[in-house]
Amino acid sequence: MEPSLNDERTRIAIRGSAVSVGAELNQTYRIDALLGIGGMGEVYKGHNIQTGDPVAIKIVLPEYAEDETILGLFRKEARILNHLYHEAIVRYYVFSIDPVLSRPYLAMEYVDGPSLAAHVKNAPLTAAEFMPLLRRLADGLHRAHLAGVIHRDMSPDNVILPGGLVQNAKIIDFGIARSANVGGETLLGGSFAGKYNFVSPEQLGLYGGEVTPKSDIYSLALVMAAAMRGRPLDMTGSQLDIIEKRRSVPDLGGVPRQFHAVLAAMLAPDPAGRPEDMAAIRDWPDDQATPKPKTEKPKAVGVKPAEATAAKPSHALRNTIFGITAVAVIGLGALGGWIYSDGSLFSGNGTPVGRQSDDKPPDDKPPNGNNQQTIARQEAERHDRLANQLASAHRDVAALRSFLEQCGADCPDDLARQAKDSISAQEAQSKRRTDLANQLASAGWDVAALKRFLEQCGADCPDDLARQARGSISAQEAQAKRRTDLANQLASAGQNVAALKSFLEQCGADCPDDLARQARGSINTQEVQAKRRADLANQLANAGQDRTALQSFLDQCGADCPGDLAQQARARIDAAKELAVRHDRLAAQLTAAGKNATALKRFLDQCGADCPDDLAAKAKAAVEGTKLAAVTSPTPAVLRDFVAGFGADSCFSATADDVTASSATVTALGTAAAEESFANAFKLKANFAPTVKLEAVSDQQCGFVGALRRMSVAGAPPLKIVLSKSEIRGDDADKGTPGDPLTVSVTGAGERNIYLFVMDHKGGIQNINRLCASCITMKAGEIEAGLSLSAPARVEGEARPPFFPMLVFAVASSRPLISINAQDAFEADDFITPFLKEIANARDVTTVAGYLKLRDQ
Repeated sequence: MEPSLNDERTRIAIRGSAVSVGAELNQTYRIDALLGIGGMGEVYKGHNIQTGDPVAIKIVLPEYAEDETILGLFRKEARILNHLYHEAIVRYYVFSIDPVLSRPYLAMEYVDGPSLAAHVKNAPLTAAEFMPLLRRLADGLHRAHLAGVIHRDMSPDNVILPGGLVQNAKIIDFGIARSANVGGETLLGGSFAGKYNFVSPEQLGLYGGEVTPKSDIYSLALVMAAAMRGRPLDMTGSQLDIIEKRRSVPDLGGVPRQFHAVLAAMLAPDPAGRPEDMAAIRDWPDDQATPKPKTEKPKAVGVKPAEATAAKPSHALRNTIFGITAVAVIGLGALGGWIYSDGSLFSGNGTPVGRQSDDKPPDDKPPNGNNQQTIARQEAERHDRLANQLASAHRDVAALRSFLEQCGADCPDDLARQAKDSISAQEAQSKRRTDLANQLASAGWDVAALKRFLEQCGADCPDDLARQARGSISAQEAQAKRRTDLANQLASAGQNVAALKSFLEQCGADCPDDLARQARGSINTQEVQAKRRADLANQLANAGQDRTALQSFLDQCGADCPGDLAQQARARIDAAKELAVRHDRLAAQLTAAGKNATALKRFLDQCGADCPDDLAAKAKAAVEGTKLAAVTSPTPAVLRDFVAGFGADSCFSATADDVTASSATVTALGTAAAEESFANAFKLKANFAPTVKLEAVSDQQCGFVGALRRMSVAGAPPLKIVLSKSEIRGDDADKGTPGDPLTVSVTGAGERNIYLFVMDHKGGIQNINRLCASCITMKAGEIEAGLSLSAPARVEGEARPPFFPMLVFAVASSRPLISINAQDAFEADDFITPFLKEIANARDVTTVAGYLKLRDQ
């Protein structure tokens, strides 16, 4: 069903064109097809130009290409997954920026298959698939947790099944994951990250609100329950419902009973009551009700050697081990020409190691005592020589490896063990140093993270890293103190422009950006306000004692008008009102005097030196026998001004169609009561009653009508609006029959922009320029719009009025008016106040309204 013109929910969205197929990124990847468009980027299928391998490519949308928050999410996703290698986690290859597109992108493993959410809608998991999938996902998340990463957004949408096979499931979208080693917030700040149906209690602030690897345990249980049931557990609702449903283990109805134990353990509301880590879930026995006890918690970075040895290697890991072994064998073959043959080690010339090199047959007799002593002495000498070599190698891993290779298969056990232990110790120390250096780099300039690093690094922390951390802490604390001092100075400067400029001068070139920006913003604001005040003061001076000009000044000055100027304007208005009352009283006295010369002279005497000039002139003219009628009757120009100025801020706005010295025809928008007040006031002013054509409006339209006079700037070129019909029949949605077409013409704008609106009988305003741009034809200085309006929906038992009053109005301005063109629809109050404030300093804004009766068919 097409949206009607007065449907306030109508929205229009335009998406720019995607990257063309065949485009190349950094001369490395070529785009093959667009897979989808998300809120921050586009996803393509592509391939490596050199190898032909398929890849998935995320490209940041053009509008976010320079948004540091969005780029941070992409960088973080790449940085996290670049260091995670597991069969259950999608691989990431490259994060870069293409110089031609000037857009950042991620290249990652291409996985062809549906999401788990799509899969289970048609085919929920079987009982046989449950535990293998749970163990695979738990093992992948365990690897991520050991690397210090918490996913935070586990859901069926973030599990992909390559080829539709559950056993090959892969986890995607670590873009909102956080590192367990740093501040603990996502790149979205402290705000919530994750999907409510699968979020853990602590992600909603319960149980201390600390998000840990156990948060992923809770979310994974909800994912597995949804996969078995074919639909998620009901964990949503109102904000209160979402929290209350996480204070107890949810109902696992629809999940086979044999899996209740593991899911109930994972869904314990308090993280302390859940299994220790993902390894416990991975190793959950089929025949037990609780997971195996585990003594070790996952560390922030790295994998423990013992745990790495115990874990069953994946195919990729076995291939890696095979490759290392092959390299090691080749390396041994290249050192000194040693080869292996028939189970014995031979040198390059074929002589067995440890055997005689002469051609004599071996002596089958056992060695005598002298030979035994000689062999013992030689072995001792060899041991001493090798011990010296080992001592020379010290802690040099390369030298220690070379020692072991040269020492050979018959290397003394104690020396071989000592060398191997030294290598292991050095490699462990080197790995620890690398891990510590990475932790220190990750801490950046975060003082809390740097102090935590020193605390975890301990007493045996490498001196240079400890020194670097302490230096960073000192520098940051000094910088923080300087920043605090500067912030205090800036606060003390307040809104004093001279003090703010002095602050900037003293702060210098290395002034913190936000403080410098704040100071400059305050200076600019104060200077703008000072200029505005000077302009307003000039306007007030030009208004003099003219009540109309003074009221116009107050209207344009707005709610934030300087207090003293507003007070001065109101005082002048009050004084002008008193003068007007005195003028009317004196005018009545002058009229009563008639042509009686004595009465006229008495009037002049009593009126005094401050007698209004016009009354004094009339009285003197009468005394001299001039024609009083020519002096006393208001001119047509005065009457037109009276019509235009009547009814400020009341439900009445009138236009003088034809005015002479003895008659007036007026068209007015307003209520009957307001029209009666106007007619009485006009008669008092002109001594005759006007002819008023009243176009009655609803109570909800009164606020707009009352403000209509203030919506045009004095002296701006007027607009003219013409409606093709004064009343039309609206579209009938129930019958499906169209109503009468309406043509609206607006002229007189010159080179100004024109905005067209429709206000319904309830005061709702629709922006035609945004909702129906195709309905409008624009020419120089004018527009024409073809519209069709829908009658309000019928309400059972409610009487229908004979017609619904509608206002079609246009606004012209030489500069764009953001307040009235920022959205599709407004309530009257939301339109009027921002509009009046925006045009306070405008020079050529004009508003014109047309009236229309909308009837049922």
